[in-house]
Amino acid sequence: MYTKVLMSQLVSTRIEENISREIMKLAKEKNIGKTALLRELITKGLADLKLDLALDLYRKGKITLWKASELAQINLWQFLEEVKKHKIPLHYTLEDAKEDIRQAFGQ
Repeated sequence: MYTKVLMSQLVSTRIEENISREIMKLAKEKNIGKTALLRELITKGLADLKLDLALDLYRKGKITLWKASELAQINLWQFLEEVKKHKIPLHYTLEDAKEDIRQAFGQ
């Protein structure tokens, strides 16, 4: 059996007092420690920011669907659902399809 060892790094930042109170309140409501809650918030926030960036770049035609799904770190079908949810028109050309196939097969 393998144990996955995660490397960690201490990061500190200043936050407003009202945000600190909200963090403490939510940690108490979830019955978890403040540090665990902060890790959860950062993880979810990073995922949201990656998705927002991928949607924006796709909307502007700067990356293909495949590249956008990779950037967001979700599968293509999930990304298509997000595109639909955000009412972003599909702009998919033959060149986009070729690029996605190259990306899919690592060429």
